[in-house]
Amino acid sequence: MIHELKITPNNYKVIRDGSKTFELVEYNREFSVRDILVFEEYEDSIGYTGRKIIKEISYVSSKGEDGLSDDLCILGLKNTLCVELKNIDSDEITLMNQLRKVEKENNEFETAVVKNHVNRAVEEFWDKVQSSLGALEKIGIKADIVIQDYPKHLEKIRSELPHKV
Repeated sequence: MIHELKITPNNYKVIRDGSKTFELVEYNREFSVRDILVFEEYEDSIGYTGRKIIKEISYVSSKGEDGLSDDLCILGLKNTLCVELKNIDSDEITLMNQLRKVEKENNEFETAVVKNHVNRAVEEFWDKVQSSLGALEKIGIKADIVIQDYPKHLEKIRSELPHKV
């Protein structure tokens, strides 16, 4: 399940850099381990800033546990990488040329993986991501839409996993 929560700029910063690995929240819905949290930065003076962090819940305190009142709970945040995707301006490149670039970067990525060139594989992975973002931008899909839909992607993957009996 996906939960959207607003957070202050200070909390955004410390969750993003990994120094804060928990969140104290109002227990006004059912939270479960492996649920996805989408933290949306909110500033009182301007409202939502558009910046978001996606985290997975690793721990949920029970009502009244850890000395908390029944209306609060602690959510443990899985220590995962936070990625902020950015589009790179490529107005002069056509869609077909961008798709050729995606194919080229994918081939370079596959070659690096097959040859077990670890550092090169990581670099080529990011080149593949960046060129794919460029292709999406050509059809009007910005990087922030890609990251916004990431929780849906995680739910789809989980629903396709074989269920343990």
